[in-house]
Amino acid sequence: MLDFNDLEHLTLQVLTVEEEDGTRVPSQAAGELSGQYEEILVDEYQDSNLVQETLIQSISRERLGQPNVFMVGDVKQSIYRFRLARPELFMEKYDTYSREESSHQMIELQQNFRSRASVLTCINDIFYQIMTKIWEASVIQKKRPFIRELRLKRQRKSGDPGPVSCGRYGNRSF
Repeated sequence: MLDFNDLEHLTLQVLTVEEEDGTRVPSQAAGELSGQYEEILVDEYQDSNLVQETLIQSISRERLGQPNVFMVGDVKQSIYRFRLARPELFMEKYDTYSREESSHQMIELQQNFRSRASVLTCINDIFYQIMTKIWEASVIQKKRPFIRELRLKRQRKSGDPGPVSCGRYGNRSF
């Protein structure tokens, strides 16, 4: 019996070969597949892990100078850390892809048809506070652990807004 993780790793063995230095490169099978697909569409990219990223890269035409991967995601919705999801893969592309038309273009979808503006504003305010602190702490901690403490103290001193009130029900804020 195989689970999803097993299938990912078996696919990795088919689509990549290990070089002498331990790096994995696309196999002949991956090369053949990359010629068959005009585009590779990836939904919920924020929940991709390193194995999935390697699989995507192995069959994409990126290495041929013809990027053909279209990714959709929202880092605020990343829920699969227990499956080794790496939302920083999403954030790295979010931070480096151009907003101008190019082969590596990031297009922000600002229109939301499922929620009212007041709900979106509230949720975005909450997540801005949470995600900014988490992202900064994660990046800073990897580079220089002692700066994390300084940055968080500086935020508190400069008037960190704290909890956000999103609505009222009687005398209670929520």
